[in-house]
Amino acid sequence: MRARLPQGAKVPGGGDISSLTRKAQKMQDDIKKVQEKISEEEFTEIVGDGRVTVVALGDRSVQSIRFSDELKADLKADADSALDEVEDLVTAAVNAVLDKIDAETEARIEEVTDGLSIPGIL
Repeated sequence: MRARLPQGAKVPGGGDISSLTRKAQKMQDDIKKVQEKISEEEFTEIVGDGRVTVVALGDRSVQSIRFSDELKADLKADADSALDEVEDLVTAAVNAVLDKIDAETEARIEEVTDGLSIPGIL
């Protein structure tokens, strides 16, 4: 048996339960819209003085990794030593673009929730 609150029951801080439920549903809908919009946006990160560029969508899928002509020339000249640099730069660029996506998602969700921390959203 479920307990029922009387019609118009008040919640702490004022307002009634149905109003609070509507606000929570709207917030949930707004968060979903933000997440959908971000998932379609493109994020770019450039590292190593422009030597590596990574492009990813907000859904965290990497779309491209590009190397500068300078880095390509270094690889042709001395592949062994340049390869270590390439690995480090690609790792840094991918991590940076993913961090950028996370930060942007968090900032936009904070706008929707007025800074209210909701577990399980991010």
